[in-house]
Amino acid sequence: MPVESDIPLTGPAAWLARARRLRRHPVTRGAMALCGVLLVAASLYYLWAGLSPWLRNPDWRALSPRWGPLAAALLAFSICPLLRGIMWWQLLSALGIRAPLPECLLTQARANLIKYVPGGFWEPAGKAYLSGRTLPERAAAGVAALLDLGAMVATGLAAALVTVPARGDMLSLTPAVRWGLLVLIIAGLLATPWALGALVRRAPARWRPASSAVGPRRYYLAVLVMLTHWVLAGVGFALLAASLGGEGVGVPFGIYALAVSATAGLLVIVAPAGVGVREALLTRLLRQRMPLAPASFAAILSRVGLVAGEFIALGALLAFARLGRWRAGQRRASSYPSGSG
Repeated sequence: MPVESDIPLTGPAAWLARARRLRRHPVTRGAMALCGVLLVAASLYYLWAGLSPWLRNPDWRALSPRWGPLAAALLAFSICPLLRGIMWWQLLSALGIRAPLPECLLTQARANLIKYVPGGFWEPAGKAYLSGRTLPERAAAGVAALLDLGAMVATGLAAALVTVPARGDMLSLTPAVRWGLLVLIIAGLLATPWALGALVRRAPARWRPASSAVGPRRYYLAVLVMLTHWVLAGVGFALLAASLGGEGVGVPFGIYALAVSATAGLLVIVAPAGVGVREALLTRLLRQRMPLAPASFAAILSRVGLVAGEFIALGALLAFARLGRWRAGQRRASSYPSGSG
């Protein structure tokens, strides 16, 4: 009787196997690496072209930051990784996996450290790997990673469509197109639990988790948490721009600019975490509301602030975990009977 590995793959599994072989081909890897280098170089050149006039004749008064909005922006950026961890917890719960919330928060904070490898899937893949080491079902962690990536892109596009300026923007979408795209995204998010459940049931047994059902309630809560993440990140970016004199940016435009640039950087898989691509697009958007040099500095500082927020969140979570272990040790020590001498 043939084992499962001897049975030829058909349908979606065969297409996935062909795509995996094509991705691993040396020519494909070389072409992707070359495209990534060229794209990042072009994006960094765009940033340099915007900053070089200011660097030749620097005016530090135009870039003197206000520390109050800057500190508030850093606080917002530090909360964003915690929201992503809550989203991961909800996605695992949607697949019937009861993982502790502190463990999911720490998993998200650690996965943030590997997302600068080329390819936009490394952060969800890192979470799937870290969670799969402790969970009884690794396949379910992989499904959660797919849900995480899809919800992140879809909610980013939805946040951008809701807050896109009515006119004077590079997208220049008509209201009919804008709201039509938004309806399609919402319909896709609503249908995801049932569509993904059907796909999982058709997957090969070695890729299929024990439960193919995706809990709609938990999944929709995860989507709402991700939307909250985009709003908070946009608020943080608006505060950062305001600290550099960009009071005209405002919260709606901050949400729009950050969601568009971050989602574009995520989809450009040949650039590690969209480095350079996101900043160049963010500068292009900000030029409508700020001078070029402050807009370029705000785009670069947004990357610095988000990375700093991730490290602050990781440090806080590690400190709380260490404190929890210390308290547990103290409780165990106090429960021992004292020696009678």
